[in-house]
Amino acid sequence: MIKTAQSQIPALKAQLNGENNTFKDIAIDEGEDSTVIYTYTFAQPQDIDLDNEALKQVLIPEVEPLVNEAKAIAPDVKVLVKYDNPDGSNLATISITQADIEAAKAATQE
Repeated sequence: MIKTAQSQIPALKAQLNGENNTFKDIAIDEGEDSTVIYTYTFAQPQDIDLDNEALKQVLIPEVEPLVNEAKAIAPDVKVLVKYDNPDGSNLATISITQADIEAAKAATQE
């Protein structure tokens, strides 16, 4: 599962960076307890406050296909998305679980 996701990194970099080269690096790694970790490292230092909850709501539809596919291998799969500065300092870390995805679906159906 991780190797398949990692094979998509060049396309992901091209899609997200465009001409701006926003991200110096994008990594996809395996974490503990069936966690897929996406780490986006900005090319230039960012002095911003990211709203983790708002960002989570944007990310849920993006990671939902991965979570649904991975459930066949690991029913409790989680996705951790990290945004880091070039020096390694963390700007935001967002955890997305199956429960988060289901809650977001329920909220949109109300």
